[in-house]
Amino acid sequence: KQERGGGYVLNLETCNVLKGIAIIGVFVGHCSKVFTGVFLYKLFCSLGLFSVSLFFFISGYGLMCSIIKKGKDYRRFFLQKRIFPLLITYLLSILLCYMITDNSHLTSRDIVLCGYVPFSWYILSIIALYLMTYVSLFISEKGVVVITIVSLLLCTFIISASLIDNLPYPLLGGGQMITFVIGMIVSFSNKLKTIQGGYLYINILLFSLFWCIQLTDKYVHYHPVLYDTGQYIMSYTFPFVAFGLLNFFCLRERMKSIWLRIQKYTLEIYLIHGCILYYALENKIWGINSEVAIFVILSITFLLAFIFKNIQKVIIHHISK
Repeated sequence: KQERGGGYVLNLETCNVLKGIAIIGVFVGHCSKVFTGVFLYKLFCSLGLFSVSLFFFISGYGLMCSIIKKGKDYRRFFLQKRIFPLLITYLLSILLCYMITDNSHLTSRDIVLCGYVPFSWYILSIIALYLMTYVSLFISEKGVVVITIVSLLLCTFIISASLIDNLPYPLLGGGQMITFVIGMIVSFSNKLKTIQGGYLYINILLFSLFWCIQLTDKYVHYHPVLYDTGQYIMSYTFPFVAFGLLNFFCLRERMKSIWLRIQKYTLEIYLIHGCILYYALENKIWGINSEVAIFVILSITFLLAFIFKNIQKVIIHHISK
């Protein structure tokens, strides 16, 4: 939605379109690292990292929009709408991974810390953020209070995670989880009409910052602190860059409908593609033909995502009775 003066307003439809684009970005980013012989590798090897940050941002934005709109009523069905679907899909992905890969490493610790299914660290991180928000809603439904409590709880989470040894993913994505709070802040700012008119200028500024770091990051690759700092700054700015680009290109309705359809299966695609990629890696499928293998993996992922989603709906339906 474009306002007078060139300002851009973020909305839920835009968020959902970007979710569809982002999940394909994650898929392409992960494939580029597994199939290093294809053209994807040099172009998209960092796309997975930035796309996950975009997921956190969109989740925080959408969650705050719902809190502002529904207040206490939203808290009543919070677990059913937010947590249960995540857990059901995660358990189904564990079953899939158990069936097609080496299951000798499956432990209760790996299930709890999301270290068994490839890339599933995101599940623990997003569930933790949802639970932080759920706890804050018992104290207040006011946006400022919710954001403050979630921010404090997130700091505690990051500090606690840093003290645990042998985590399946560094800090379980603690640095990227900050974009969840950024999304909440932007959503609340929308309500207050405080930064809507300046989105265009913010996007230009952050777009410039993003690409300056992107182009110079290779020169500090061997300096861990500078490299990690650059990666995190790019993660925090990428959601704004993505929103700005989407508004600039103004997708047609037919193209929007495609991405909106894909975004309905975001979680399923995210977890399933990790299992299939791991299977491909273990069985050296890329030695046959990398491009064909990528297409086959994407097709199988979409098919299983559709099956998982329908199983999830049936289970949620029985739970809600």
